[in-house]
Amino acid sequence: DCDRVLNVVNCHLSAGAAPDRRVRQVFEALDQIRKWNAKAEMTANKQQKANRPSPKNIKKAEEESRRHTEAGVLVCGDFNSDGNTGVRRLLVEGSVNPEWREPQYPNVPLTSKRKEQPLGE
Repeated sequence: DCDRVLNVVNCHLSAGAAPDRRVRQVFEALDQIRKWNAKAEMTANKQQKANRPSPKNIKKAEEESRRHTEAGVLVCGDFNSDGNTGVRRLLVEGSVNPEWREPQYPNVPLTSKRKEQPLGE
């Protein structure tokens, strides 16, 4: 289907003892996609609540919102890590808690507050 949107995050994450930075880099990329989705939804809602709503504009905005909502997400690239990492946890499980640590860097906090990403649910 050539009408589908595919968001691609092609990343080259920081190397070395910086697991917190790698988590932040992936989180920020995914958060940008979330913001695009929210903007498309907000535009559709605005069109529906306009003083003189145009069926054509409403349909167009709703279609764009649907395309964003149904979009796929592909995260690829060089993660500069392997195994049980914060980035993997964020991508696979959807969140990373402040108390969680990577086994390779047990003294490095990954985040001061819970980081969640709703994509891929």
